[in-house]
Amino acid sequence: MRQSFRSITILLTIILLLPAFFFSGFELFQMNKNEKEIETIYSKQLDAILFSINLYSEDIINSWASKIRSNIQPDNKLDCYNLKKILADASQIRSVIFNDEIKSLQLKVCSPDSLRDLRILTDEVNILLKDSSKKISKLKSYYKSGYYKTEQLGIGKTTNSEYVIFLFGDKNNFKLCLLEIDQEKFIKELLGQKIQVTAENNLNIGVIERDNRKIVYSSGVLESASDLQVKKPLWIFPQYEIGIKLKDKSIQVLSEERNRLSLYFILLADIIFIIGALVVFRNIRKEVRLAQIKSEFTSNVSHEIRTPLALISMYAETLEMDRVPTEEKKKEYYQIIYNETQRLSGIVNRILSFSKIEEGKRAYIFTSVKLNDLVSKIMQSYSFHLKNKGFVCKINFCQDLPVISADAEAITDAIINLLDNAIKYSLDEKAIEISTGRKSSYVFIEVADKGVGIEKEEQNLVFDKYYRASRGNLAHVAKGTGLGLTIVKNIIDAHKGKIELESKPGEGSKFRILLPV
Repeated sequence: MRQSFRSITILLTIILLLPAFFFSGFELFQMNKNEKEIETIYSKQLDAILFSINLYSEDIINSWASKIRSNIQPDNKLDCYNLKKILADASQIRSVIFNDEIKSLQLKVCSPDSLRDLRILTDEVNILLKDSSKKISKLKSYYKSGYYKTEQLGIGKTTNSEYVIFLFGDKNNFKLCLLEIDQEKFIKELLGQKIQVTAENNLNIGVIERDNRKIVYSSGVLESASDLQVKKPLWIFPQYEIGIKLKDKSIQVLSEERNRLSLYFILLADIIFIIGALVVFRNIRKEVRLAQIKSEFTSNVSHEIRTPLALISMYAETLEMDRVPTEEKKKEYYQIIYNETQRLSGIVNRILSFSKIEEGKRAYIFTSVKLNDLVSKIMQSYSFHLKNKGFVCKINFCQDLPVISADAEAITDAIINLLDNAIKYSLDEKAIEISTGRKSSYVFIEVADKGVGIEKEEQNLVFDKYYRASRGNLAHVAKGTGLGLTIVKNIIDAHKGKIELESKPGEGSKFRILLPV
């Protein structure tokens, strides 16, 4: 039986727990993989947002270039008067610089600021043009192929402005035009609008200087440049960076929270699996133990029935063959046959009673019962049996007991079962004490013996069906069916009462039946 239970346990471990552990491992692996994918997708989305802002800034520059080209006069020259109107609408442009002959570098300046030193401005632009000959060559090839492109020329050392260059005029006689742009003003006034619309309530987008990490503009509260998660250079202003982050929580924090929540769910699933396995183990163990107890019950009942039958058969055969020498001996044999018949009848009645209880067919007839009178009748009919077994019985009655409603026959069965147990498990000191009394809203009958006692670990199990104590000396003291105390408990439960047990190994046991008043 134990080998079978061990095999079942191993099999259930494989079926229930191993899949749970594999599931947990797989989920943890998938969780890490998914988080990496989410972070990658998130980074790409942020890149796309920054790309759109950069594209927007280029669109503004290109729109300015288109407006300026639209003011070209028939003689392929730019009119400063018309340009000043454009500059009035685009305050971020500090000046428009152009030349009629691209090779001569003779520059003309249109600026809304009349106090500016145009000589310094011209010298600075001439230096940038000389250093950017390759860019200008590329612009020429683009322009000849019909692609009107703007190009960053660089940052002026004295003006600290960003210069953007483009070509105008016809394809064979084109000229240069430069826009001097106030970077910070452009970022705050124009790019800021796009940043605010893009950020909404979810993102925080900021623009910072690359060298000194100064925050030039942000859509929300930004304590330092390091708070930004993804950073990209501004295309038109390379000395600035644009960065982005989630407004409330970073993706790392959200990822950690999601991981933590997933771990909780995995842990909960594992706990459910383990609890389920434990419940299954417990039920199987209970069923295996019950099967074992049933097997022992069959063996015990067979032995219990076989013994009285053998004695009855032996003495009956002796009497039939007239081998008994004296009448006195005959009476003794008749008495033995009678006692064994009663014993056999008790075993059968106990099994039938239990069978009725199991099937829910035992009917209880409640009448008014005086407990002391009931116990007295039981002891009168049982006195011969107790005396024959060599027991001394002491009775303590409480005289003020109220009349209770109970099934007298069922209560009699319960008390007799307790007396049988006391007789069966008393070895050296054959003494039984029966008491009645009142406890709170209950009356009680107490049966105490000086027998072998019950181990503490088994006291909660003795009322289970078929159970017989397996520890100490109890299992070897006497045979039995393991039904007596189960029947007692079922009878008391039907009366909505309680049964209490006090016992110490080697000192005896005390069973107390409590019945409601």
